[in-house]
Amino acid sequence: MSRWHQLRSSLAFVLTSRIFTFVSLVILGVVGYLLWHERQVLEKELQSRGLLTAAHLAQQALDPILREDDYALFKLVQLLRKTRRPDTAEEGEIVYAIILDTQGQVLAHTDPAEVHLTSQDPRTTEILSRPESSLRPLTGPRGERLYDVAIPIRMRGVPVGAVRLGISRAGVDRLYWSLAAKVFGVLFVLMLVGIGSIWRFSGRTVQPIRRLRDSARAVQAGDLTRRVPVDRTDEIGQLASAFNAMTAELERSRAELTFETNLRTGPRLEGPLETALYRIAQEALTNVARHAGASTVSVVLEAGGGSVTLIVEDDGRGLDVATCMSGTRDERCLGLFGMRERATLLGGTLTIESIRGGGTTIFVELPLPTGTSNGGRQADSHSLGG
Repeated sequence: MSRWHQLRSSLAFVLTSRIFTFVSLVILGVVGYLLWHERQVLEKELQSRGLLTAAHLAQQALDPILREDDYALFKLVQLLRKTRRPDTAEEGEIVYAIILDTQGQVLAHTDPAEVHLTSQDPRTTEILSRPESSLRPLTGPRGERLYDVAIPIRMRGVPVGAVRLGISRAGVDRLYWSLAAKVFGVLFVLMLVGIGSIWRFSGRTVQPIRRLRDSARAVQAGDLTRRVPVDRTDEIGQLASAFNAMTAELERSRAELTFETNLRTGPRLEGPLETALYRIAQEALTNVARHAGASTVSVVLEAGGGSVTLIVEDDGRGLDVATCMSGTRDERCLGLFGMRERATLLGGTLTIESIRGGGTTIFVELPLPTGTSNGGRQADSHSLGG
């Protein structure tokens, strides 16, 4: 497995990626909403300024319209365009200003060539058919995004004309994207810091789990002395304490055992031989448990020299071998007869040595099939008690 695959499958990586993804989605959602809200605020401010400017122009244009003073109207629209400050970066720039009469004739225009023409575009038709304040997003003559603001010119409530202003939205767009770039730049830096912090947090969280994993592997390999440091009181610390208690109990249990053998490695014995040895050992240990009253019993299973030897020895009360093997109906003696019969059927021998109050030892020797050699194996021994 490559290092990348190992990293991806690690718990620290999974925790980091999931926490980072969740936090990032939450932050992006909040930031996205705030930016959208800020855009709405900027748009509303621009609309308000456009309506206010158009209303002011309509108020100033009333008297020149009544006096039919076209030059005064021309000065109004030109002055309105010249009052745009260059340092506003075109925010709220007036792209055009138009003063119309009730028939749609252009009385004044920021483009002098349009004066005295009759405007018949849909927006003008809408304004004249419904003389009321309105605002529509449009695309300007140069393809720019703008708001078209319309304000009726009234004298004592009677419409005598209308004002149209084209307010560029370019400044709002630039301000919005400048703000978004700054916010996402800061957010990117914070995310990098967040990844490092989350990775460090995940590593600290996973470290005791890794220690548990390594200790479990050591126990699996037979090292029951392995312990996990307990440096926290949460669920992971409680799990480490439970693991230590479990391995201590396993170590104690192994120290109490029913064994030495040199048959842990190499080829297995033949089926009938394995079965006979297992049944003989089983019966011998059953007799010890039921009748011997022993505190310790040892089992030795070794192969070498063309035969396999099983020795079961206990420190119990012992038995009278001569009486038992003479045909008594005692339950323990019946078990011994059964063990001897199994050994004899495979061409082997069973010998019993026992002293009253001094324990019992059972020796079983069975021949190995021709061609089987186990004499070169090393003994794998455990000292256990029970």
